[in-house]
Amino acid sequence: MSLCLMHPEHGYYMKRNVLGKSGDFITSPEISQIFGELIAIWYILRWMAAGRPPRIRLVEFGPGKGTLLDDMLRVFKQRPEFWSNLHAVQLVEASPVMRALTESKIATHAGPKIEWYDAIEDVPIGLDAFTIVTAHEFFDALPAHVFEKREDGFHELMIDLVEPSESSAEQINTQPSLRYVASPTKSPMPAQLDMHQLSTLPLQSKVELSPMAFNSARLFAELISTSKYGGCGLIIDYGSETLPGDTFRAFQNHNMVHPLQSPGDADLTTDVDFSAIKAATSSLVRTHPILTQADFLIRMGFHERLKGLLAKAASDERRVSIADAASRLINRGQRPNLQQSERVEDRHAGMGNQYLVMGLTKDVSGPTEQQAWPFISADELK
Repeated sequence: MSLCLMHPEHGYYMKRNVLGKSGDFITSPEISQIFGELIAIWYILRWMAAGRPPRIRLVEFGPGKGTLLDDMLRVFKQRPEFWSNLHAVQLVEASPVMRALTESKIATHAGPKIEWYDAIEDVPIGLDAFTIVTAHEFFDALPAHVFEKREDGFHELMIDLVEPSESSAEQINTQPSLRYVASPTKSPMPAQLDMHQLSTLPLQSKVELSPMAFNSARLFAELISTSKYGGCGLIIDYGSETLPGDTFRAFQNHNMVHPLQSPGDADLTTDVDFSAIKAATSSLVRTHPILTQADFLIRMGFHERLKGLLAKAASDERRVSIADAASRLINRGQRPNLQQSERVEDRHAGMGNQYLVMGLTKDVSGPTEQQAWPFISADELK
């Protein structure tokens, strides 16, 4: 996944704009401005709850085209006290294509200094600031190891070349030139896994583990926990609070394709294990109850903001377009079987439930940290 997505010359994200209708997939910020606006409001509320610290820095992992950042900055500018204290925007993006798109998108927001970093490890920690960190559809693109259960235990699945002698002429033209092969010996599994749970899985079951996601989540939390005034962050992605199974997949030209079919020319992704992210971060920051994207947006005022946009729409056609786009963000429809579906639209089917939102906070202004709306469990709401 690392080579296919981020190779300096041939990597998927390094060559062209892959987002939007002209690319391979569409993300929530591209669907409706409400998404980024409500995220910005949550950050402002957390800054106010922390006592309005005098210096703020904003960090984003993988800003893409800069649409989410643009929407957030527009909201921040409407709060003069917050805007005047925002002294730095630090962006982690290795793709020169994506950097150029982001710079063009946010060019009108004169104010805080924009700093670019190739890797999370390069972003400075321990700053004299209130640190805000965002990772939207970042962790799903981090490489994962895939293990398959056999009679003697779990074997890691590797990638191998298909030798021409093993395929007919027709197969060579229609099938991937790469294939999965299992490691010949049993693979050691990380100690933190629930081995009892794994032992109950049937043979041929697959599990996915991402040490890079674990380490990146740890660094995400360190940026907040080591800042003088604490901070907050949001991790938003599709996934679950359990160990992912067979979710490795690829998207190309708004269609699902075989993950090994077009290396470097297709988006590769896996579901995010939010339980692993919680394990990586909970000793450094407070991790709040995970919400679905629909619950987060609705509790933050989604319907009220939508009414405002509809009231300002210039035509009935525009009102329908705004409402239809916004409704996709909170659609709770059932997610289809992603291994069987060939439509990229299914990546966003039921995205209100499919996408999860994890809130992280570090409050240094008082002896105990309070709950952070809207991250209240269903039991606490009763």
